[in-house]
Amino acid sequence: MLSSQGPRRSDCESHISSLSNETSKIQHLMISQHIVATSRLGDAEKRMPRLVLVTFSNPIITRKLLRNKKILLTIANFRTFSIDDDVSPQQANILKKAREELQLRQPSGETNLTIRYLKGIPTVVKTNEQILSLLRRKKSLWQRYLRCRSRLNYDTHRQFANHLSLSIQRAKKAFEENLVTSKDRKKLFKYLRSSLSSKVSIPMVRRSTGEQCDGSAECASIFVDVFVDSYSVEPDGPIPRVRLTLTLTALKQDGVKLATFSLGKSIEIGCNATSDDKNEKIEIEWSQNGNRVEDVESLKGRFHVSQKGTIHKLVINDAKEEDIGNYTCSTDDEKEEEDIPVFLKPAVKLPSSTNTVELEKLKIVCTVYGKPYSEISWTFSNDTYNYTDVNDLNNDRITLEDDPEKGIENAVLLIRDVQMWDRGSYTCFGQPPYGHRRVNSTTEVRVKDKYAALWPFLGICAEVFVLCAIILIYEKKRNKTELEESDTDQSPDQKNTPDHNKDSNLRHRQ
Repeated sequence: MLSSQGPRRSDCESHISSLSNETSKIQHLMISQHIVATSRLGDAEKRMPRLVLVTFSNPIITRKLLRNKKILLTIANFRTFSIDDDVSPQQANILKKAREELQLRQPSGETNLTIRYLKGIPTVVKTNEQILSLLRRKKSLWQRYLRCRSRLNYDTHRQFANHLSLSIQRAKKAFEENLVTSKDRKKLFKYLRSSLSSKVSIPMVRRSTGEQCDGSAECASIFVDVFVDSYSVEPDGPIPRVRLTLTLTALKQDGVKLATFSLGKSIEIGCNATSDDKNEKIEIEWSQNGNRVEDVESLKGRFHVSQKGTIHKLVINDAKEEDIGNYTCSTDDEKEEEDIPVFLKPAVKLPSSTNTVELEKLKIVCTVYGKPYSEISWTFSNDTYNYTDVNDLNNDRITLEDDPEKGIENAVLLIRDVQMWDRGSYTCFGQPPYGHRRVNSTTEVRVKDKYAALWPFLGICAEVFVLCAIILIYEKKRNKTELEESDTDQSPDQKNTPDHNKDSNLRHRQ
């Protein structure tokens, strides 16, 4: 039933047509084909909101329309509408009986009872107020995060969501235990049937006297008695479930079942949980070194779990060195589990080039990152050798030593009395002990002649000596020429003047 503004029938028909088109986008079907009749209720002259009664031929279409009414009310044409179902006398009678049942059961001591619509039928059900309160709290935390989009609010929401998931699991376990011990065969088999992917029927059994049971009610009663007698509560697990084949595999990194991380970054650990029962909801629990991640103090506020399809992931933010360990993903009944070792990402580092002088001592340190530390080896390559292990060179001048700071074996390459043929490429290889691919780093060693600095100096001195000699010879030759020219230019009278001898000691230059 639709409630809208306006009295005209043409508006009613146009809105119904628009409703049909918009609903078809959601439900992937044209509801106009299933509309039997449409009419407005009430007096058109009062200019008040009037009800539009829409009758469908198929109740499935009606339920889908009501289920998606919130989406329809966001459309511009329907913002002035309210959509509700038309309660028939039969439905009103069922709701009345449910309310009477609720009033009778509450005084008898039953608590947490409410009326919920199960498959469209009002039914009295027992609720868990604590879980409902936690659900409301989770919703408010998410709305707070959407308002400001801060990292702190997001981490608070994820941590509370993990707590809520554990609370729901514990409540479900308590419900299953109460259901088994109550010996209510109707509720027990109804719950078991809802947990199965395909519907089953109760087979015929025989009494202890050998006679066949009369009907399904007696068979169910016998089944309940046998099930309760043979049922035992697991210390930490729920009721054993009827399950087909379940497979749990760890996601691999570089073809190896492990995960590595860098400090300050995030750690992602994944498991793929599949089952032959496509409708089965598989619950995954995570633990670190045998302890549940929720109980590990160093992980509080830094981790969250997620699921996309069959992939379950544990994500740890702001990774630290103490996060190294063995992580386990397991099913809630712990029948299936996978171990995933987590290590600090391995790496080795050498300088890009190294310069040294002939006959001196050369020390090359390979810096190793990651934990546990990698096993170090060295190779040498030049025009004669092609990535040959330094231990196979049979050279007493080349030795491998341990890193004095970290204590890593063979992390230091030492060459005494360096020769010219020691130049080339030296590569440090690191092999992690847990099967990760090898890491490496290479440095180019350049060897200079011992007297390499002397030869340029001698060359410069020779150039200076030759230049000085040229200058002296040139000056001496020019002075001699000028003197001869000055004697030739003087007359006999000038030579006998008193001032001749005085000026003769002066040098005249152009």
